[in-house]
Amino acid sequence: MKTLHNVSVKTLTVIAFLFGLTGPLTTFAATAPTLGAAATYSAFGKAGVTNDSNVGTTHIWGNVGADATNVTNLDDATQVDGIIDTGAWVEAAILTAYGQLAAEPDIPVVLNLAGNNTVGPGVYDVGATTLNGILTLSGAGVYIFRSSSSISVASGVGAEMKLTNGADACNVFWQIPVSMTIGVGAKIIGTILADTALISLGTNATLQGRAFSRIAQVTLDSNQITEPTCTPVVPVVSSGWGGGSILKQDSCPSEDFSSSYYDGSCGTAPLASTGWVMTTTTTVAPVTTTTLPPPLIKIIKVASQSTSLPFGGGDVKYTYTVTNPGVVTLHNVTVSDDKCTAVSRVFGDINKNNLLETNETWIYMCQQNISVSTKNIATAEGKANGLIARSYADSTVIVAARSAFVPKLPNTGISPEENNTSRSIIVLATLLILISASVMVILKKRTI
Repeated sequence: MKTLHNVSVKTLTVIAFLFGLTGPLTTFAATAPTLGAAATYSAFGKAGVTNDSNVGTTHIWGNVGADATNVTNLDDATQVDGIIDTGAWVEAAILTAYGQLAAEPDIPVVLNLAGNNTVGPGVYDVGATTLNGILTLSGAGVYIFRSSSSISVASGVGAEMKLTNGADACNVFWQIPVSMTIGVGAKIIGTILADTALISLGTNATLQGRAFSRIAQVTLDSNQITEPTCTPVVPVVSSGWGGGSILKQDSCPSEDFSSSYYDGSCGTAPLASTGWVMTTTTTVAPVTTTTLPPPLIKIIKVASQSTSLPFGGGDVKYTYTVTNPGVVTLHNVTVSDDKCTAVSRVFGDINKNNLLETNETWIYMCQQNISVSTKNIATAEGKANGLIARSYADSTVIVAARSAFVPKLPNTGISPEENNTSRSIIVLATLLILISASVMVILKKRTI
């Protein structure tokens, strides 16, 4: 049986420090929508799916659907690997998924599709721009591209999308309120959900994903549409500098006894594991898995209040500095605080691509009002190479306690003994003055 041994916090801290010598807003992790009954179709148009010519080279790997309308110039024997269903009735499922995409929170990140762009997982508002360069998706996770109107993809081999570092066509989605026009020879990835108008694929354009037109048509011309095959991901998470892992694994009835976590085989012989090197009980030859550099992340937290607050407390602003001391770029970076909930990124993403690179320093801030002494713990998290890295930082702000109030006599500079003597003299002098005044009044009356 295979197990992952956590790398010690001390070891990874040393690594982080060494890498940190060479190089130096909160990102929401996107969630894939629920496609429901629509998930079984590669192309669906409520008003039909039309191929330009029945002698063209269009081929669809998957099912084709429409609602009580014809699917034109497609042969389910030679051009469609699945079935042609003219009574699909999956408009409601598409509408649900479309609404889920619209409800996804974002930073927001505004992305102009023009030119070449490399982005990490997340939600992107692409407006009504035109994709005319290479859009590279880097890192495992969900990618959502939301448009404010129609979207177009330029013609030619220069307009295309690429998947790198674990990005998967299964987790790419386009939310289009009107239409999407894909130019001649373009290469697009993801599930396209067009709400009110058609999806048009130009001659020889390819789609690695799905084309769903909720109200209108999907039009084709010598195209290739490949329905993505999704692989489940099993999370194994631990805390500390090294994080845990998120690894693809084979689906086995009990345990996976093969030499790899993800090789399409469950194997038969039991394995003994030591770190990343595994040996069988029947041979001394080790079977070693591929070791990728672990992701590293570091967070420093500073409170604006360097001295204690007076009794009653006040506002405190926290600043979080997040860096990548490792050698691999991080995606799905988040920062949270167990007491101050409104943490937000203020600057640092130089490339505006939601990827924390080794030469970047991201700054987050949060403000709260505290009335008693408070210790806050901040957590930074990032992902790369199928692993999760976490770092923690805490800050304590002291609020002065209520002090007991004992009223005192004013300090005259005279000791209590001296004070009593002086008081006696004053009293005697006052009496003498009164007596003298009384005698003088009496003598004056007798003289008169």
